[in-house]
Amino acid sequence: MKYILLPILMFILFSNLCFAQPFKKSIDIGYYSLPPHSMNIQEAPAGAAISYLQENIFPESEYTISWKFLPFARVLSELRAGRIDCAILIAKTTKREQEFKYPDSYLYQTKNGLIVLKSSQLTEVVSLDHLKGMRLGHVVGSVRPKELEQLGVVFDNISGKDFTRRNIKKLEKNRIDAVYVPTLSHAKYEYGEMDETADVNFLPLPMIGGHKLYVVFRKDIPESILNDFNARNEQHFDEYLSYLQK
Repeated sequence: MKYILLPILMFILFSNLCFAQPFKKSIDIGYYSLPPHSMNIQEAPAGAAISYLQENIFPESEYTISWKFLPFARVLSELRAGRIDCAILIAKTTKREQEFKYPDSYLYQTKNGLIVLKSSQLTEVVSLDHLKGMRLGHVVGSVRPKELEQLGVVFDNISGKDFTRRNIKKLEKNRIDAVYVPTLSHAKYEYGEMDETADVNFLPLPMIGGHKLYVVFRKDIPESILNDFNARNEQHFDEYLSYLQK
């Protein structure tokens, strides 16, 4: 009899231990290089947005996160194909709203700007007419302000990683007139991390509203995950700038 009871008791004990452990949701998050918000250091995710999400939105006690570091355009294509659950720091466009699911609130509001050589005649942008016909370095898949496209501005796009640094190199070689940067904080960070830097100026574009950057989900994401994000981001929204300042 004891030989029969022993396996039963072991099964009950094992079952109790399993059910005592909280159920953890799994989530695959795509991110790209946008320091100081997100970056990949020694093959590990880092940055203000990464820390904010890990500590406040998808805590280790409730979520198992798998981070996927990819070029920006690839992040969007992987999310579109459903191979990742969400992507961070994505602006909203009409097309993307049809492809992805946006939460109730954004993560960060950017400031637009240009990077120009200090030798450039353009020292301040008081009117967008100053940019007519200019060739601006940019990145594949990123947002292009309609205000600039209507002026006949040409966007010279590159793909891959470290696009801001590579565009600055193109600027040094006079292959473009300026670099368009949707996020000035990122551009200044990247510039500060460069080993060899050109003499440049950062010019804000106050006449173009900044982009709101979201954590964007695949269309068929479970409602429980989206609800977690909406509730927690509303609760901790004001804390993001403190993560950025660190």
